[in-house]
Formats: sequence, C-alpha cells, structure tokens
Amino acid sequence: MGQQLDDPKFDRHLASLIPHQRRRGRISDGDIARTMIGLICVGKPHFDAAAEFAGDRFFPEALGVEKLPSPEILRQRIQGMPEEAGDAFRDLATRLLAGQGELLVSFHHGRQYLPINIDVTPPWIIPAPTKRASAVPTRV
Repeated sequence: MGQQLDDPKFDRHLASLIPHQRRRGRISDGDIARTMIGLICVGKPHFDAAAEFAGDRFFPEALGVEKLPSPEILRQRIQGMPEEAGDAFRDLATRLLAGQGELLVSFHHGRQYLPINIDVTPPWIIPAPTKRASAVPTRV
C-alpha cells in the first residue's frame, strides 16, 4: 500500500481536484488522504482513530505522511473534498489491484477462479444482545 501511495500520480491527481493556495504549515491533501487510507487499512475507518497514532512513528512513515493530522483536521478536510476526489481513490485502488493479479485468483484443475468470501451465517443464529436486570433497592 505504501508503494502505491508514494506514486506522484496520486498527489498530482488530488492537487488537480482540490486547488487551493499553499499556506505555510498546512497539512498537504496527500497527507490527509494517506492518513484516511491508512486508517481504513488498519480497520479503523473513523476520524477519531487518528489520535491513536499521534505518537506512533511507524504509521506515518509507512504511509509517507509528513505531518499526521489531528482527528478534527482530518474530519474537516476529508468532508471538504469534492466528490471528484473519489476518482483519485478509485485510481489508486485500481492500480493496487492490477499489480496484485496473481493474489486475487486461484487455479484449480487448470481453470482460473476468483474466490469470493460470503458470510452465510443466518441472522437467527447471531445471539441477540441480552438485557441486564437493574438492581432493585432493598430495605434494610
């Protein structure tokens, strides 16, 4: 993932979609996007999860993030991106998948298959949340 995020095409595509005046100290749109993508990759697709990585050296380094945004800045900037910014994310995902073709398919008996994992657990088997009995006051 880090190699795909280092691709200059990604930054150029974002810059063309989100034109703005470059201010000193402003976190780049690339860093904002990389942080959100990194959070999604580690299974934490919410803005507040950025705070968990504030002191982490590996997370920003692995993603090529120069300055890790706070949850508030991440939320503001992601929500402020135009809908067309999704094209940059789709292009990134397409390049990532195209480079991993051998990992996406299985070969059995000389034929190529695309494995699909489907959760087939019927909803009636999933346990329902239980209610707790509230404490009843007793007389002493």
